Amino acid sequence: FRQEAREDGRSRWIEVVRLARERIRAGRLSKVVLARALDLVCEAAPSPLGLLRRLRAAYPDCYNFLVDPGAGQVFLGATPERMARFGNGRVRLAAMAGTVPRGGTPEADAAYARHLLESRKEREEHQIVVDGILAAIQGLGRVECPEQPEVVRLSNLQHLYTPITLAPERPLPMLALLERLHPTPAVGGHPREEAFALIRECERFERGWYAAPVGWMNARGEGEFAVALRAGKLAGSHLQLFAGGGIMADSDPEREFEETQIKFQPLLSALASE
Repeated sequence: FRQEAREDGRSRWIEVVRLARERIRAGRLSKVVLARALDLVCEAAPSPLGLLRRLRAAYPDCYNFLVDPGAGQVFLGATPERMARFGNGRVRLAAMAGTVPRGGTPEADAAYARHLLESRKEREEHQIVVDGILAAIQGLGRVECPEQPEVVRLSNLQHLYTPITLAPERPLPMLALLERLHPTPAVGGHPREEAFALIRECERFERGWYAAPVGWMNARGEGEFAVALRAGKLAGSHLQLFAGGGIMADSDPEREFEETQIKFQPLLSALASE
């Protein structure tokens, strides 16, 4: 496959991260999640089910999904982030924000994890997401939320993770709660409207399904939804990949670029195997 020319490469990304950082330092907002799009043209149309099988094999610790609404397009990916799980009278939510790579040795891996837990930038970014979720479910019932996050290790990245449990006081329609939650500061930013305005200014593509809730539900009100990240839209031989990162006042543009490169890898690797 070959990459199509577009303006979401390293130089443009560093430019928009610096702009976002300036806006944050000026007090306009505290966090914004900016995304990149990567357009690829394949020599032949990849098999959507083949890509999904490779994602499942390589990322068993993620939510692997494929949505086919027809019209010649499919949306697929391998996301680590749960939005909400409904069952047994409880709603289990997850805050996931703050990212470092995996290390090449156990010692390097542990050093990255320590940095994640000790980094002021990563902890603040994570806490904004926790606070956003807690604000969205305030008044709905009893909430359990640990004071400190933990580190969750995936195949290629490590993230800060805080599990949150809600015991609703009254019946809570699943779609109504998803509407309150989405988009969390993990995919938008804070404050919401200021972050949205900056996203519209900086991103030169439509996110479409990217970062939306994806999941299942049944007639009993049970179900599970994840956040559609590390994803791509496939239309014949054209594949558009999406990856993003949370930008804070002290974000390093080069490091943020490398993070998005790693987040492209699940589908890039599946495509290379194809």
